[in-house]
Amino acid sequence: MKYILTLFLLSTVSWAYTQTALQISGYIVNEDFEGLDLCSVIIFTKLDSSFVKSGFTDQNGKFQIANVEAGDYFIQVKQFGYLDYSKHIELKGTIVIDTIKLNVNANLLNQVTVKSTVPFIVRKIDRVVITPDALIANAGSNTLEVLERAPGVSVDQNGTILLKGRSGVVVFINDKRSYLSGTELENYLRTLPAGAIKNIEIMENPPAKYEAAGNAGIININIKRGAMKGFYGNTSVSYRRSRYNGSNNSLNLNYSKKKISVYTNLYGGFWENFQDLNINRLSCPEIAIQLNYSCNG
Repeated sequence: MKYILTLFLLSTVSWAYTQTALQISGYIVNEDFEGLDLCSVIIFTKLDSSFVKSGFTDQNGKFQIANVEAGDYFIQVKQFGYLDYSKHIELKGTIVIDTIKLNVNANLLNQVTVKSTVPFIVRKIDRVVITPDALIANAGSNTLEVLERAPGVSVDQNGTILLKGRSGVVVFINDKRSYLSGTELENYLRTLPAGAIKNIEIMENPPAKYEAAGNAGIININIKRGAMKGFYGNTSVSYRRSRYNGSNNSLNLNYSKKKISVYTNLYGGFWENFQDLNINRLSCPEIAIQLNYSCNG
């Protein structure tokens, strides 16, 4: 009888898990019904719009997000140059969403002809490479804000970097591991201007060169280095005006002669964040409604 009861409990747990750990997949295309690569797919709860999980499409425009509990959600799709797409889904079992077509953002300038440019996002065999200078929206931003615009990367309210919703991401600077963590890492990335970054490499499955450094992936930030000879430098000053004003400033000094090269980078600035949370609750014997609204900045 004891063995039968144990087997019943295990079967119940397994059944409950398969009922709650579900999967969402789909296909995202452009106006010509061609698959769109590197579209950010983000899932929020319907109740309070809190972040659940994220992912991005492959080269064929397909995405798959696993281990999502049953419930009501909003799915949001973002891709630079296209209008954002949002849809409500009620997840009761593993589902395949109908083909999602993104429309081109009509507010983009189409009078300017660019003959050659570096793309903002490039997918390689083992990594995704982000070039901040390729996106004008990154002007005056800091590195943490650039990471928030990267596909599959999100930053929570505590400044923790998540890759596809998973914590434990290890940050490298010029292929050298940074042992900063928590608030120290957040402050460093906030003071590092986007203009000082050559590119950012996002590796969900890093090559053997990085060993087993991160259980959720690795982000390698390559800082610009000058190739000129002699003593030279540059400075950058930026001021951002919003609800709370902010500033990111940097001073770069370099000395290079023959085989000797010395450089130093100084960063400083100030910023403030805010969070608004409004909750309206109405209760009566036959109906109960709760509306939550959250805004971070």
